[in-house]
Amino acid sequence: MSAYADTTPALPERPAEDYLAERVATLFSTSPSTAVGNVFSGTMVFGVYHASAPLPGRCLWLAVLVLLMSVRLGLVYAWRRDPQRLAPHTWARLTMLQCGAVGLAWGIGAIWLMSYGTPYEDVIYGCIALASVMVAMSNVSYWPAHLAFHVPMFFFLGIAYFRDPEPQATFLAVSAWVVCPFIAEMGRRLQIRFNEALKLAWEHQVLAHKYALANQELAVLSRTDDLTRIANKRHLDETLKREWHRCARHAEPLSVLMLDIDHFKLYNDGYGHLAGDVGIRRVAEAIRNNVREHCDFVARFGGEEFTVVMPGADLATACAIGERIRAAVEALQLPHAWAARGHLTVSIGVASTAQGPVASQEALVGNADVALYAAKHGGRNRVEAFSGDPAKAPLPPGQPCLPN
Repeated sequence: MSAYADTTPALPERPAEDYLAERVATLFSTSPSTAVGNVFSGTMVFGVYHASAPLPGRCLWLAVLVLLMSVRLGLVYAWRRDPQRLAPHTWARLTMLQCGAVGLAWGIGAIWLMSYGTPYEDVIYGCIALASVMVAMSNVSYWPAHLAFHVPMFFFLGIAYFRDPEPQATFLAVSAWVVCPFIAEMGRRLQIRFNEALKLAWEHQVLAHKYALANQELAVLSRTDDLTRIANKRHLDETLKREWHRCARHAEPLSVLMLDIDHFKLYNDGYGHLAGDVGIRRVAEAIRNNVREHCDFVARFGGEEFTVVMPGADLATACAIGERIRAAVEALQLPHAWAARGHLTVSIGVASTAQGPVASQEALVGNADVALYAAKHGGRNRVEAFSGDPAKAPLPPGQPCLPN
């Protein structure tokens, strides 16, 4: 396989039922205007034949048209209240039946009205019928409904013209029958374009969702240490800054632990880098399992150094958790032939704003780092609290630190 082969996964196909549901939604969204336009057209026909066709028949024809449009509006109302009440296919077929009934009303009405009307009135009827089809062009979102409306209308309209003895009536009849397939083809092409637009919109939604997920994943990766899967230095800096300002605003203490694996260079050189990576991961896991859940923040500071940010923790709490971490790492009993105790251990420095004023979050970390080096010089495998007094003697190895 070529190294440049396209490995981009194909976009998931949207179910055909979803596309139909979108088309039904479009059909119903324009139905009120279609109904009003149809009734208005019918009212115009009612007026055109006022001098020729009997009033009761015209009233009956217009009433049927209004009733059918009321059915359409009733379908719209039911769909808006609960679109899931029926399947999209059922909504579409009910609308198609309604459109077919309206087309029959216009077509049969043409035969009856033209049996009374003058040639002039009959031509106007044809123009109004064509206008009503244009008003209902939104039916092309579901092509069968479009066909059900205009095919019977123009078929019977052609019959009505063909029955007229006037010489021009035959031409009008042929025109009505010829225009029918053209309108059908126009509706078919419009529906194809409509479906393509729906598919394109779906693809854009899928791509936008994928890009959003990819951006979220990149954001997580950019703040996560690859080896230990805990936070990296960048994430540490962001969190420490945020917690510094939050604790200062709420007058809460903020404590920091700085941890370093003892004699790690000897461990790494002696056992190899793969073993060194395993050791760092095991220590990171021990730290994460022994801090306060959903409260303390654990990060890899760099190399074999780790940092724990502890919002709301005073020095005594921080020292206790530091000692818990130290004991947990020692309990791993990871062999270290070049260490005095024969296994991997950590030294921990603790600093807290509860000890006194601290200028900045960087100064707080610096204090913890000073305490860490005091723990190193005091024999390692110990927890040491920061003290501004350099003459302060270090604690015996393994003894928990006490707040100053």
